[in-house]
Amino acid sequence: MDGSKLIAIVVGVVGALVGVYFRESFRRSVRQKLLASKLEAQVREMISGVLTTRFSEILAVAEVWRKERLSALSEQGPQVWGEVERKWKGRLEQIKGKISEGHQEVDQALTRAREAYRKLPEKLFAYQIREFELLRDLLSSSTGFLSEDEAAEISWDTVACIVSFRTALERIIKLQILFALSSREIQDPQLEESRSTACECLEEGIRLSQQLTAMRDKTKMFRTRSLLRLTFENMLGRH
Repeated sequence: MDGSKLIAIVVGVVGALVGVYFRESFRRSVRQKLLASKLEAQVREMISGVLTTRFSEILAVAEVWRKERLSALSEQGPQVWGEVERKWKGRLEQIKGKISEGHQEVDQALTRAREAYRKLPEKLFAYQIREFELLRDLLSSSTGFLSEDEAAEISWDTVACIVSFRTALERIIKLQILFALSSREIQDPQLEESRSTACECLEEGIRLSQQLTAMRDKTKMFRTRSLLRLTFENMLGRH
C-alpha cells in the first residue's frame, strides 16, 4: 500500500470519528437546552411557592452580596474577596442578633404572621400545610426538580449548584411548616421560637438566593446560546 492510500484511509477514519463526535455533541447540546429550560421553569415554580415580601428582601440582599463578591474576585483578587466575605458575614450576624434580641419591627412582623395563621379556618390551614408538604416532596422528584444525573448533562458545576439550592429550599419549607404549626399551637408572648425560626430562615434564604442567581445565569446561557456554539464547546470539553 502506497503512502497516498494510507493517508486517504487515515483521513477517512479521522473524518468519520469527528463526524460521530460532532453528532453526539450536537445531541448533547439539544438535551442541554431542553434541561436548562426545564430547570428554569421548575425553579420559578418552586420559588413562587415560598416567595413572600420578606423573602424578596432577602433575595435583594443576597444579590448585592453576590455582585460584590464576584467583582472583588475578578477585579481585585482573593484577598479583597475575603474582606468582602467577612464584611457580609458580619452584617448577617448583626441582623440575626437584632432578631434574637427582639427588634421591635421584626417582632411586630412575626406577631402579624402568627396571628394570620391562627385566624385561618381549620380546613384552609390544613390545605396550606399540605401545599408546603407537596412542594417539599416535589424537590426529591425528577418530575418536580432535575435529578443529579440530569444536572450533570447540563454541566458538572450545575450539580453542585442544584444540590445546594435544593437543600436550602427544603430547609426553608420545613421552617415555614414549623412556624405555621407553632403559631397555632404555642402561645409564646416572647416569640422565642419564632425568632429562632426567623434567624434560620434568613441564613438559608441567603444561601438559596445566591444559588438561585447562579442557576438563573446558567440556564439563561444554555437557553440563549446557539446549538452550533454549544456543540463546539461540548466537543472541546467546556461543559
